[in-house]
Amino acid sequence: MLLGVGLIVAEILVRNLLNGTLYITGEYTGYLMVSITFLGLAYTMKEKEHIRITVIHKFIKSCKKRLFIDIYANIVGLAMFLVVIIATTNLFWNSLVTESQSGQVSATYLAIPQFALPLGAVLITLQFVSEIIKLILKLRRSEFSTDVIDTD
Repeated sequence: MLLGVGLIVAEILVRNLLNGTLYITGEYTGYLMVSITFLGLAYTMKEKEHIRITVIHKFIKSCKKRLFIDIYANIVGLAMFLVVIIATTNLFWNSLVTESQSGQVSATYLAIPQFALPLGAVLITLQFVSEIIKLILKLRRSEFSTDVIDTD
C-alpha cells in the first residue's frame, strides 16, 4: 500500500514540478490495489473482520443451529472460491503462456501482477477450510447445556 501511495506522490511531484509524468502510476497502483485486496482476504477472514449479515442469527436462538448455519455459509464460500481459484488460475496461466503484456507504456507482463489473484484465492480457500474445521470441532465438543442464547 505504501508503494502505491509513494507512486501517487511521485506522480504528483513530477507533474507539478517537472510538467511530466511517470506513465506507470495508474497502471501499477491498480495492480497493487487488486493484489492487496486478494492477498488480504484470508487474513481479514481469520481476524473475523469481513462484513457479516447476521439477520438469521437474530431469529435462531439455538447455538447448535447457529453453528450449522455458519458451517453451511462457510461451505458455500469455499465452493465459490474454488471456482475463483479455477478462473484466476486460468487467467494467470493464459497470460503466462501467451506472454501477454499490458497495453500501457510499461508493457508489463500481465502474469506478474495476476499471480496475486490465484494465490489470494488459494489462501482464503484454506481459511474457509480452517473455519469449517473449527466450527465442526466446536460443534462436536460443545455440550450445549445452555442451548438457547438471549440475543438482546
